Amino acid sequence: MNERNSTQLLPVLVWHDPRVHLLDDTWLLTIFAVLLAIALPWFVSGLHIDFAATAAGLLALAAVHVVLAAISGVRPSSQSRGTLGLSSLHALGVAAVAFIWHHAGGLQNPLFLAVFALPVIGSIFLSRWQAYLMATLAVLLVLLAASSEAPELRWYAPWLGTVGGWLDALLGGASGGASLPFAAFYAPSQYFVVLLEVFVIMMFACAVAAEYLANVFDTLAAQMWTARAEAARSEELWATLVEQLPVAAVLLDAGTHEVVGASAIALKKFLTGAEPVVGRDFFEAIQFSYPEPIERLVDGADGVEPLCMVRFGGRLLATEIRVQHLAQHGRRFA
Repeated sequence: MNERNSTQLLPVLVWHDPRVHLLDDTWLLTIFAVLLAIALPWFVSGLHIDFAATAAGLLALAAVHVVLAAISGVRPSSQSRGTLGLSSLHALGVAAVAFIWHHAGGLQNPLFLAVFALPVIGSIFLSRWQAYLMATLAVLLVLLAASSEAPELRWYAPWLGTVGGWLDALLGGASGGASLPFAAFYAPSQYFVVLLEVFVIMMFACAVAAEYLANVFDTLAAQMWTARAEAARSEELWATLVEQLPVAAVLLDAGTHEVVGASAIALKKFLTGAEPVVGRDFFEAIQFSYPEPIERLVDGADGVEPLCMVRFGGRLLATEIRVQHLAQHGRRFA
């Protein structure tokens, strides 16, 4: 079968798990947002940044992105295992963002905290409760990192003292926020408390907004699947209607001109040969004196050819040809 005789198929994206692609896009956007949140304060205020640790965190985010891209074409063995694996990767990405923030200015870089909104909102593609879980994880990690940078915060939350001291020792005691851009400027502890309170409110507000967006998307998805089902039923009805039309009608593949079906009148008047009609080339089954105008209509848009000459039984018949296209099961018919 040559290229002309091959069936024309419309490209359709087949995904084993569409959530993987959405999470992959979310983390790709997060990486660009992290780069912007690092570069902008560094150029504007000369903020001290631990570039080695920041680069390591960015490599971790890139690894999350690569893993999600790699498993996008793999069918999960079960829905629960797939969700658990994606949730673990998402949580690892949130931890990497917190690590980068700690070494890219920390409390001296409050603009960076807005980046956490992306993975919190993106987690809604996993499940409804994932947004609240990731918001809680982001809040805990930021509080721990902040307590290691500003020990005075431990007065407001004594339970942060032990954990913050352990985290400070684990990270070497030299956080990105320890070196201030202005050596004589020391922000009061109330400033950090208000900053963290605003961050907590923003995270859970993003989780609530993500749940609302999920409700909207679910409604739109249900309407889309309903519309697709109705369209499929209408396409099948149209194909059946062609066979029952009280006029000579032929259904053919628009790409290969292969006959798919024909009405009873068309079979009786024009397609009475011994050879089966279905599967034959339309322009071989029906002999037109000048088939080029009909081919242009079939290959192009809908239209009418008012005067066509058809060879039938040693005679020439003048007729009008009307072409109308429809799509069904990824194929284009006329």
